[in-house]
Amino acid sequence: MTAMSRALAIAGLVLSLTAGSCSAVQARQARDWTALTADRVATRVGDSLTVIVQENASAANSAQSAARRNAQLGAQAARIGQAPDGGDLALRGQYQGDGSSGRSDRLAAQISVTVIEVLANGDLRVAGEQMMRVNGQNTRISVSGRARPADISGGNTILSTRLSDARIAYDGEGMVSRSARPGLAARLLSLF
Repeated sequence: MTAMSRALAIAGLVLSLTAGSCSAVQARQARDWTALTADRVATRVGDSLTVIVQENASAANSAQSAARRNAQLGAQAARIGQAPDGGDLALRGQYQGDGSSGRSDRLAAQISVTVIEVLANGDLRVAGEQMMRVNGQNTRISVSGRARPADISGGNTILSTRLSDARIAYDGEGMVSRSARPGLAARLLSLF
């Protein structure tokens, strides 16, 4: 056997021994491998995901009521040979009330969240918050919920309407928020 054929035989033996261990590693980590043309999407704890918040809500309520009461009482008394004395008493009451309220809200934002738990069925529990300060106004947006991997797009985004158990909060603090809040007198009068 020549030196060249011995070297080829040894190289073939080494390749065959390492090929078995490589396939075992590949099988164990198959879920971590993605195709070269695929986008990376959130699948594990610590992965980031972008939630596109587009929420619209509106509500209207109206009520009407009316009540009327009418009571009359009459009496007459007469003595023999005299004109009858009498009196009437009438009580009347009337109430009519109308009320209505309406509200319309719209929120559009994009916020990055982090996978905090992978549930047994493969769903991802996500949560995140974003804080901004613009012209002295502090704004905080927080989002949490459950995301199905099937609802995550190839661009690693999900619509807020596709989150189950979603909790979305938008709070502001500063001059704009203070001026939008009713004053003390208006709040006291609304109690009555």
